[in-house]
Amino acid sequence: MELAVKNMVCKRCISAVEGILQQLEIPFSDVQLGIIQLSSPIGDEQKKKIRNALEDIGFELIEDPKGNLAKQVKMLLIESVSITNADPIKLSAYLSENLGTNYHTISSIFSQQEGITIEKYYIQLKIEKAKELLSYNELSLKEIAYSLNYSSVAHLSKQFKEIVGVSATTFRAEKRSDRKHLDQL
Repeated sequence: MELAVKNMVCKRCISAVEGILQQLEIPFSDVQLGIIQLSSPIGDEQKKKIRNALEDIGFELIEDPKGNLAKQVKMLLIESVSITNADPIKLSAYLSENLGTNYHTISSIFSQQEGITIEKYYIQLKIEKAKELLSYNELSLKEIAYSLNYSSVAHLSKQFKEIVGVSATTFRAEKRSDRKHLDQL
């Protein structure tokens, strides 16, 4: 049996969910970002216990298959933004391959569920990651653009200013901290 979980975005999230399952003595075979693989089917009472425990730490069980697909897309995109200096990816191929569904279906369901296109959501993620990297003040703007697979610093700068309202340089100089958690986008 598989359960979908909203807001799981990192390895610590996986550990937290595993801890809950162990505490509740629910047998599971695997926990991945957004997915719990249970060893055997569970009853409504056990599912309610899992739901309540997850909600206590900011997670949520997803019951709707379309909602589940949208959340899986988000998790894959968050994961891809977190991998720096990776080869540029083609979103349509990456999502289709990982979800086993054609991109048109994925894109349509995501837009219906989230009210934003996959491409615009991905740009928002990249800009939030750029804000994070700028706040560390360890990388140059060129290095940040490269790590986020932008074709140029100018391209990153243009998108950054359009979304944030100030240039990346100004953002860094003002030491702004108006960042959002990636799982909250």
